[in-house]
Amino acid sequence: MAMPDGSVVLVEIERRTLSRVTPDGKIHVVARLGGGPNVPRWARGARSTVTNNGGLKFVERPGKLFSGAPGDDYTGGSIQVVDSRDGHVRHRFYDRCDERRLNGRTTRLRRAGGFWFTDAR
Repeated sequence: MAMPDGSVVLVEIERRTLSRVTPDGKIHVVARLGGGPNVPRWARGARSTVTNNGGLKFVERPGKLFSGAPGDDYTGGSIQVVDSRDGHVRHRFYDRCDERRLNGRTTRLRRAGGFWFTDAR
């Protein structure tokens, strides 16, 4: 997400963080999310939502890094609410739809409120 001050907020999946990269190239960890954060979206105020796949294993192959099977610390997918002022994960907004556990892939917020999300199976 591009910010008005020229910085960019992004997730670092393998590091499991929500981070801000400033125009001078410095990286600041906003929040430690655990699992496997995927997509951040600003919600209201200083809060954002982050989809989280729950944590996948990473396998390095020549020139590429792949994710695959659930990691040893897999917690299940969720959509988290993060307060960017203090880095606290306020709560898991969703971790299931009906009775199905989420893998958590991406979200789209609506200006009128609410959001859509996709979940890979």
